Amino acid sequence: MTLKAGELTMADGYLYGDTFVLWSHGTTTATLRGYGWVDNMATFDNCGRVTADGQGVARVLDFSGVSVATHSLDNPGHWGWYAVNRGELKLPARKVPTLTYNLPWSGRLTWGDEDNTLINSASAYLSMARIPSGVSRTIGLSLLAPDTKGLVGIPGQVLGVWRFAAPETMTMNQAYVTFRFDASALDAENWTSSDYEAYIRVFQSVDGQWIDVTDWVDDWYAETVYIGSLSTFAVSAVPEPATAALLGLGLAALAAQRRRRTGR
Repeated sequence: MTLKAGELTMADGYLYGDTFVLWSHGTTTATLRGYGWVDNMATFDNCGRVTADGQGVARVLDFSGVSVATHSLDNPGHWGWYAVNRGELKLPARKVPTLTYNLPWSGRLTWGDEDNTLINSASAYLSMARIPSGVSRTIGLSLLAPDTKGLVGIPGQVLGVWRFAAPETMTMNQAYVTFRFDASALDAENWTSSDYEAYIRVFQSVDGQWIDVTDWVDDWYAETVYIGSLSTFAVSAVPEPATAALLGLGLAALAAQRRRRTGR
């Protein structure tokens, strides 16, 4: 099935088949939007935008049953995966390969795009991952809308939030994760520098705290340092200390001005 340059809206719907293609044309982007299930599908060719839209309620657009997510055309920069209005988008799940004698596995897994170029796709390199025999080897990854209930305290302007679902009994030596963030979501009035390394950060949720785990950043990708677990991560734009201080002074001055006006 191919959707050419239009929008398909799902509301608790079910979409299945061997292959589905979002096919953008010219300036019109093919879009799948809403919540429901996309299942039993060998390939989802995302040459457009997929948006989990909860419409203000915690709802899921579930792609976890799709075998392969890819794009047959070069991404012009805005094709990818999105979540808004408390929506959750479950990306196609991945399995940790099984080795002879169930030996530990090391290697790279991808979610949302085999080459990690679609917006909000992700990849992770796992070192010496161990999963007991008889336990599911599937690792899921969800893209969460920034207004998802319970997501509090993330510093700065949030560009993306991802939550891993790994087997509880899985262990590993370490991992690093790479996120393809959406730079176009930056508020142009507040973030004018093209040097993303100055303010784009990756945070991991650890015991209720958001810990900065940034290793490197470029114009499209943000990568973590080596970490010991897969949990919830966020990529956000955080002011440099000097910028934050200036913003703080500006807010203080604005508050003082409002107090003076109120007192008249």
